[in-house]
Amino acid sequence: MTTTSPSLRLTWRGALEGARVSAALVPGVFIYAVAFGVLARTAETGLTAAFLMSALVFTGSGQVVSLQLWHAPFPILAMLATIFAMNARYVLMSASLRPALAGMPASHAYTSLFMLGDGNWIMAMRMHAQGNLEGGFLFGSGAAQYLVWCAGTVLGYLAGSLLGSPKALGLDFLLTAFCTAMAVAMWKGRDDAWPLLVGGGSAILAAQVIPGQWYIVIGAISGSVFGAFWKTRKQAQANV
Repeated sequence: MTTTSPSLRLTWRGALEGARVSAALVPGVFIYAVAFGVLARTAETGLTAAFLMSALVFTGSGQVVSLQLWHAPFPILAMLATIFAMNARYVLMSASLRPALAGMPASHAYTSLFMLGDGNWIMAMRMHAQGNLEGGFLFGSGAAQYLVWCAGTVLGYLAGSLLGSPKALGLDFLLTAFCTAMAVAMWKGRDDAWPLLVGGGSAILAAQVIPGQWYIVIGAISGSVFGAFWKTRKQAQANV
């Protein structure tokens, strides 16, 4: 049984421990960030826009998808909807951390949650379950990746002209590979195939009838909504 200290605070000790533990994730984050920077240069976003996207959005999959929508006039609503759909899981992940951060002042908790990622969420949940979660762990583990992400974006953008065509390096396949890896990692059984089929089918159909890149948004939202419905239905059947 674990308890949460009512005096939990964001501390340097916890932040440094988080940065140390997350060091194993840094190389992968750096490579991904460089790849994003190269793709951003190809999309002609401008260095400032690419950097601000990494600094303010800080989500690899959402940023890469946004590059596919990067054309004038900019479809701001489509970009926002796409990023939200692809990263809606962070709403649930943040909620799951509430017991761990319950004793932390709101300003400290929200600062830590800005640094939330898939990797350090798993680490934080594990440490909380063991009763060893430091107040600054989530912030420190995320900050180490955040700094590398921003630096890698700039480096990739500046080095893009030296690296050549993203297609020649296979970087145009980055998003597909990333989403495939996530799908495999999250696969729990045959029931998971239905949301994937609905989302993929909706995207293919939308691409045929709707101009632009809206098929990305439609596929993501339809798959997510159907997945939520399907899970609720299966749970209801199990409780009967």
